[in-house]
Amino acid sequence: SCGKVLPEIEQVRISPVEGGFQSDGSGHEVGEVQVRGENVCLGYYKNEEATKALFTPDGWMRTGDLGFIDANGYVYLRGRSKAMLLTANGQNIFPEEIESLYGSSPFVMECVVVQRDTKLVAVVVPDLDALKAEGKVKEKEVTEAMNTLRDMINQRLPMYEQVSAVELREEPFEKTPKQSIKRYLIKSLPVMNPLLKVLWAIYYWLIFVPLFVLATILTSILTVLGSALGWRRGATYLPSRIWSKLTMNLLFSPVTVRGKEHIPDEAVIVAPNHMSALDVFVMA
Repeated sequence: SCGKVLPEIEQVRISPVEGGFQSDGSGHEVGEVQVRGENVCLGYYKNEEATKALFTPDGWMRTGDLGFIDANGYVYLRGRSKAMLLTANGQNIFPEEIESLYGSSPFVMECVVVQRDTKLVAVVVPDLDALKAEGKVKEKEVTEAMNTLRDMINQRLPMYEQVSAVELREEPFEKTPKQSIKRYLIKSLPVMNPLLKVLWAIYYWLIFVPLFVLATILTSILTVLGSALGWRRGATYLPSRIWSKLTMNLLFSPVTVRGKEHIPDEAVIVAPNHMSALDVFVMA
């Protein structure tokens, strides 16, 4: 529990979501936690539309959290309303509860549970240092450790909350400025076919890396020569431009570019937002 409501300071109520209360499988009626009190904000600054969406017509703030209040007045949180999953047979799943079980393992840095088709999948960022300390270095050993962890956690969960597979991820999850994981990006991640993984590795090491190294060396040589001979500076970057064009044509052709008419004729600064792995190529 996160505790009791502070008397005379704030008020908390549980409101039904999507037309009714949800069951958490333990007999509790779960709804959205809504609050009211002097400590609650007045709304969004100069944003009437967002403020209207934040509050109910009778003045309660929608927190977006799902939870319930027990008979003794203790408030329990089950997760976020946007993260709640609904199974094919109508069961409500609160992924944060499953993720906390994975997060309690020293082998797991981060975990997000998503729904793929009708099955639950745990996308895990493993703690490779902790695994290495236990002598688990090879990819097969790491996979076996994660599958063993999955079996142990599934024994503590009801059938409809059990995870069917664990997907390993090397990079940390992308987060918001508040350090909340962007779940919508994870849900859309495809499972890479083993054959595609092999083809990607072949392309990366036999084509991409050699071209990158060659372009870097040529650019460095031309930069030195250009400085000595007084060349126009743009000419020294020709290998890099050729490399970028070649990479784009090999991987991402044809690429459609829209919105160029909105770029002014004078000098501009174009900065990538790193929302895509294609930023480097497109910018080049």
